Amino acid sequence: MSQDLNLKLISFYKKSTIKKLIKIFGEDYVFPLPQVKAVGLSYNYEDRKLKTLFKKIPFKETEQFYISPKQFLRIIRNLVYKGIKPHINMNIELPEEVKESLSRIMHELLSERERAFMEIRDLDLKMYWNALEDILDYLSEEYGADITAVSYYNGEERISIQANGILFTDMNSISLTDEILNFRGI
Repeated sequence: MSQDLNLKLISFYKKSTIKKLIKIFGEDYVFPLPQVKAVGLSYNYEDRKLKTLFKKIPFKETEQFYISPKQFLRIIRNLVYKGIKPHINMNIELPEEVKESLSRIMHELLSERERAFMEIRDLDLKMYWNALEDILDYLSEEYGADITAVSYYNGEERISIQANGILFTDMNSISLTDEILNFRGI
């Protein structure tokens, strides 16, 4: 089993910033995500508190990493294209029928993904993507519901990406997470 990590994601402007962050925080506490031009800064609730990290971050060269609802859609898309089932967390408790609809759409997306790759067709896949976007737009407008996190499993390990740029992961999942967070697509 790999070490569990709590990471605060920080975007950087120049590659040289990674070296500066390593100098400030130490090599064991900085996890580069080069595809998305970000790093994860390791923290815990005992001796490496998030508040302490924020005091040391050079914000002239970095910015906090936040994930918008549209970016969450891209993350979900990246997960589905990799054949990984995403689990969506919302900021409110949804009615049971809405949860069932979301679950059905996610199941169909994963099923259609397999068929699309085998048959080189993606018309049905686009239909389910549109259905997912429509239901998420409806939930936002009707209930004020937005995605707060997307989680998935990498083998036995549960990985969670929060809207506020907090990432709960393990050492073995950093490069996969870098691919999934790549908003330009896989």
